[in-house]
Amino acid sequence: MLELDARIKWPNDVLIGGKKVCGILTETSTKDEVVDFVVVGIGINANVCRDAFPERLSNPPTSLKEERMVEIAREEFMCAVLEEVERYYTILVRKDFDLILEEWRRLASFLGQCVEVVSFGETIRGRAVDVDSDGALIVKLTDGRTEKIMTGDVIVER
Repeated sequence: MLELDARIKWPNDVLIGGKKVCGILTETSTKDEVVDFVVVGIGINANVCRDAFPERLSNPPTSLKEERMVEIAREEFMCAVLEEVERYYTILVRKDFDLILEEWRRLASFLGQCVEVVSFGETIRGRAVDVDSDGALIVKLTDGRTEKIMTGDVIVER
């Protein structure tokens, strides 16, 4: 719709030009290994001007308006977002998660990159080599071992 080169930063951020434009948070409840419910929150910087972001941020975010240089029609944009959510939900219900995982990998900004991952106070460095079917980040360490990471913050080393 907006023709922007958006990329995924594992596990739940969307970047344009390396700047965060969107964050996605989920909350899940399970009972006896069956999903009871999932709540998904999506925050998108749509019509935020660059000078409205706090200067103290180490990684300055961006907005759709800043990237397109035009005001975003929010209602039209949200309809498009919800249509995409519904499309992926339908794929998920069909149990065809491999299609979603394939697209996730294609849009991943971090795969093949040297990364630093901070998880539970531990810092892990290596090359991000994959995202598995559980959504875990697979990092190949310098000693050749691989580490499966379920949660953390990824910094792509430059």
